[in-house]
Amino acid sequence: MIKSKVLSFSKKVLIEFFILVFIIGFFSKSFISYSLPQARSVLAFSGTFNESISIEGGLKYKDVYLVRLGSRVIVRDFFIEPGRRVSKGTPLFQINLDYGINDYQQQNGELQIKIERERNNLTRLHSTSFLIDESNIASLKRRIQQEEAELDRLNSLYQSGAIPLTDVEKKDNELLNLKENLMIEEIKMKEKALDVELQIKEGHNTIARLEAEILENERKNEFYANIGDDGIYYAEFDGIIVSRGQANKVIPIDETIMEIAVITEDTSVMRRDLIFSGLVPVEYADYFEIGKSVYIEILDLKESIRFRVTDVSYGDKDYVRVEGDFIDERISRIVPLRNYKGVVKKQNYGSNVVPKSAVITTNFKPGEVGKVFLVETTEGILGKQHTAREVEITIDEVGDQRVSIIGLEGYENPRVITNLSYKIRDGVKVFHGN
Repeated sequence: MIKSKVLSFSKKVLIEFFILVFIIGFFSKSFISYSLPQARSVLAFSGTFNESISIEGGLKYKDVYLVRLGSRVIVRDFFIEPGRRVSKGTPLFQINLDYGINDYQQQNGELQIKIERERNNLTRLHSTSFLIDESNIASLKRRIQQEEAELDRLNSLYQSGAIPLTDVEKKDNELLNLKENLMIEEIKMKEKALDVELQIKEGHNTIARLEAEILENERKNEFYANIGDDGIYYAEFDGIIVSRGQANKVIPIDETIMEIAVITEDTSVMRRDLIFSGLVPVEYADYFEIGKSVYIEILDLKESIRFRVTDVSYGDKDYVRVEGDFIDERISRIVPLRNYKGVVKKQNYGSNVVPKSAVITTNFKPGEVGKVFLVETTEGILGKQHTAREVEITIDEVGDQRVSIIGLEGYENPRVITNLSYKIRDGVKVFHGN
């Protein structure tokens, strides 16, 4: 009976002991867990992530005719406001005829007369005769030969004592004078020939310059708009007035008086006469390859458009201009010549993609170094234990919310901590919330 009571008591004590151990263990684990820094994490993955490229621009007309005149003019009055559609023959503006326009045809007539004068002068130069000069030189050469023979005869007489030395010296001086005269005449003829040659070259150059002026005037006649006798410029085709200059102000030569967009379709519906033109940061220039199809989300209108890149031009150190033709013909609410803000979604690919909130760095740019904290899990006496481990990384690609990083290649299924704080440090035990 006593043994039975002792045995029963022992069992009761043993059961209560295990219950107590369980309760102490449970509450100890819970207490320890809740006293540790809370850590939330996500798994680094390989895949795509978006990056938004800001773009600012709008629609502009593909073919714009610039109305220019051949000289300085004053526009008395503009008849049509920008944005209005005009038909061929519509009066657009009138100039002050008292200020006048140069007549290139009259100028060309005067230039042609100058060319004829130069050609006549060239004919005269080409027919310049050197017969007299050549005859004089030939005569001097014959006299020199005769005088040299005479000098030889006088030398023989002097050697025989028939004449004095002064006769020989006199003839010798005469011969020297003849030779000097011959040299002078030859130099004169060469200089005359050279002068004629230079005048001929100059004449050809003058003719070439005058002919170039005539061609330039003819080009200007085609390039510059022609004004009627009444001083009014009439539209030469159907179009839309894009912009215009100022009235009652001197407009210099080559300055645009009016811009007219050439249109072939109803631009309220069709966009074949329009292109997209916008500025993007220069670091994204390589993304906009010629021929690439690009979607733009117009933020102001919450509408997307699609165009094919036709040109990328570098005009600023910070931005590049991107232009392209529309792939979609119908664009409902975008107004030509108005500026809009938009974004282009660029898809990046990375092998270790993590949220930006998991990365500590001074600058989110490719090549920048930084660090992340991984969750390291081990088995302990009280179950799984989680430790924060600091890892140095390098940023590869940057997106809107995520980045791809280099430095996690040696880890299997790495989980990065996203709720970083001063409590999260290398080697610190954490309570892993997921």
